[in-house]
Amino acid sequence: MTANGGDWRSKSLPLPFKFTTNATGFYFANCVLSVRASPLLEVQKNKNIEMTKIEVNGELLFELESKQAWVNRVPRILPEKTRGAEQWIWVDKNGNVFECGADFMAAEKAETYPCKVYRLQNVAGVI
Repeated sequence: MTANGGDWRSKSLPLPFKFTTNATGFYFANCVLSVRASPLLEVQKNKNIEMTKIEVNGELLFELESKQAWVNRVPRILPEKTRGAEQWIWVDKNGNVFECGADFMAAEKAETYPCKVYRLQNVAGVI
């Protein structure tokens, strides 16, 4: 198998965290950070896993009211990054993140729009 599954549009990065997982790497797709999981994790994804609510600081950039809005407006409406390592997070009304096109379709089916897009605040930016 070639790096990134042979897809030249994504950049595979080494895992920067210290934890045990079967994840094979991080990928950027349409400016969304996602994890490509191994088949073992794919089998386990439908099990009841306890999720923890977290809080992060961020600036609301824009909202998308539907998958069609994502298709029509992105990437045109994406603002310029204010710093090189800037990260954005795309969140539905239930606090779940969007990682790829399948999430936008699933959010329509589950009626969890709007999708809010935030620029995350880094530690150095508040000092």
